[in-house]
Amino acid sequence: MFEGVDHISFDPPGRLLNDEFGVVEFLGYDGDCFTVVMEIGSGYELGDYVNVKTTIRAKAVAIEKPGEEGARIRD
Repeated sequence: MFEGVDHISFDPPGRLLNDEFGVVEFLGYDGDCFTVVMEIGSGYELGDYVNVKTTIRAKAVAIEKPGEEGARIRD
């Protein structure tokens, strides 16, 4: 879960992200936010498959504790 997101973009735009994660790259900090680029697969029944370069800029990242919605795990 990304928190405090102030930017997200998709290249190419307009594709449904519905498959596996590929490369995840941490680009660094800019002020109080960090930027991550992830390749996420987008496939359709006709075999039209592409990796979508997804860029996210956020203040924090966490996962939710199983069974305790709202409880964040950051360490």
